[in-house]
Amino acid sequence: MLNSNRIMALIPARAGSKGIANKNLAMLAGHPLIYYSITSAKASRYIDRVVVSSDGDKILACASSLGAEALKRPADISTDTTAMAPVIQHFIDASSLDDEDRIVLLQPTSPLRRAEHIDAAIAMSRRNDSTVISVVDVGDHHPYKAFRVDDKGRLRGLIDDDAPFSRRQDCPPCYYANGAIYVFRVLDFLRQGRIPLLHASPYPMSDQDSLDIDNNEDLEAAEARLKSDAFV
Repeated sequence: MLNSNRIMALIPARAGSKGIANKNLAMLAGHPLIYYSITSAKASRYIDRVVVSSDGDKILACASSLGAEALKRPADISTDTTAMAPVIQHFIDASSLDDEDRIVLLQPTSPLRRAEHIDAAIAMSRRNDSTVISVVDVGDHHPYKAFRVDDKGRLRGLIDDDAPFSRRQDCPPCYYANGAIYVFRVLDFLRQGRIPLLHASPYPMSDQDSLDIDNNEDLEAAEARLKSDAFV
């Protein structure tokens, strides 16, 4: 039965960072950044275990103090060029996951993603029996209206030559992944060797809740949002 399989939260938190020194431990509204992902995952109605994967001892100690399991990540998959797939594979192997277990990947740079978002994405994954990826609307910069440059240096429509002149309201809904939530079965990951996209379902989130922390200005914006009356 589907409901008997485990739902495992993976929070990947590498020690190195270019934009903000020790970003995953940067203070945000009185707590380290990683606090928000751990506490949201622990508040989920569905998640069975919360695991933080990191090469940093301070991050792992912080994770343990917040009630998460600490998974020491090897140095060779902890560089700034390491893709997510080997990090997930290491987690699967270290946790002895079954094919039908589900992984909920929660990047710690999304502090405004809350337990209700996580639970809604998990429920969608169960209902659709699919991967679920949290997304945000592209807004005013719709790709249908974009140009590319051809091999002669001339502008061409990215989709076709009429698309850039389409009315915004005539363009189909379009999203990009906001990095906050990925839910997928272990078997689907193993088959595709990456976060599985086949038959993936979108879980839309607002611009505000999709804020991704990359620099100090993002931290300031997140702090303002966390302290606002609108954040519930």
